[in-house]
Amino acid sequence: MSLPKCLFFDWREIDNLVKRMFLQIEKQKYHPEIIIAISRDGLTPARILSNYMPKVNFEILQIRRYPFGKKAILNPKIFFKPINSLKGKRILIVDDMADNGITIKIIKKFISKYNPSHIKTAILYSKNKNKDIADFISKKNYFNKFAIFPWNKFEMMNDFVERNLKKATDKNIFIILKEIGFRQKDIRFYLRYLKSKGL
Repeated sequence: MSLPKCLFFDWREIDNLVKRMFLQIEKQKYHPEIIIAISRDGLTPARILSNYMPKVNFEILQIRRYPFGKKAILNPKIFFKPINSLKGKRILIVDDMADNGITIKIIKKFISKYNPSHIKTAILYSKNKNKDIADFISKKNYFNKFAIFPWNKFEMMNDFVERNLKKATDKNIFIILKEIGFRQKDIRFYLRYLKSKGL
């Protein structure tokens, strides 16, 4: 079994990446009036970014192209009920990462129906060296590594176990997850959780 190549981020790195994102936005002199956070994984970086833009309104859009254990959905459902009018406004769409940029394109096309004046996109991490994935990218990686953030580490851990290690012993699960790069204390917590659920 080939193990996935992962890039792990801690909260300090997240804080620095969001600051870098903010500085990129400032450098281009883009002044959004509304931040749209992509739920679920874009919520945290969007919220941190909004600290630097206290007068900017905040909206949440929900989309899930990668349901647990399944392939990407070509035409995913989008749930969006904005509190503020988007018409004629400068919009900034924020997500945590992009693989091929399809999700960003789908959302950008969807938001354009609300007739904003401008739409720009921002992500923390890109697996693809293609510069057109988003307008603002905090970090790029040319080795196609999966991003593991503090808010998705247990989800990613569980997804890998469900796909590949369902019949493995706790000891083997521990060894493999450690080899991927997960922290030992997180693996122990995860295994205790499975045991408590009788899984």
